[in-house]
Amino acid sequence: MSIYKSKHNYLDSFYSRNLKFLSISLWILLITNTALSQNPDTSTWFAPESAASIINPHQATLEDIKAGKKIFEKVCWNCHGTDGKGNGPSAVDIKTMPADLTSTKVQKQTDGAIFWKITNGRSDMSAYGELLSSKQRWLLVCYIRQFGNQQLIPSENEN
Repeated sequence: MSIYKSKHNYLDSFYSRNLKFLSISLWILLITNTALSQNPDTSTWFAPESAASIINPHQATLEDIKAGKKIFEKVCWNCHGTDGKGNGPSAVDIKTMPADLTSTKVQKQTDGAIFWKITNGRSDMSAYGELLSSKQRWLLVCYIRQFGNQQLIPSENEN
């Protein structure tokens, strides 16, 4: 009978230690995931260094900017909003807040980095590499730059 008790105590101790370890591990995992999910911008999104050096083949003429605006109004506004502040009607339904295209954080990026992000996407940001031509993506970059200038092209009614 004493052998049974010693085996039983050993097993109780073994399971108790493992249960404590498992409980602590689960709590750490839960706390980490909760903290990350509560932050709408969970990390800074960097394009590879090789993308940063790519030069926009468009000079951002008025025609380029207008063409970029038309693409933006078809593809991007729903998340980024018509003013580019990340406040479009679909922004509330996605996990990661859309970038505020007027922000210094976006505007200080190179054209190549923005082009790379449009091309490749990330989590809730769709990849447009196969949906839009290279020219269309560059025209979007031209238009996105206008958000930083605070002098957006005139609306069609103002022309």
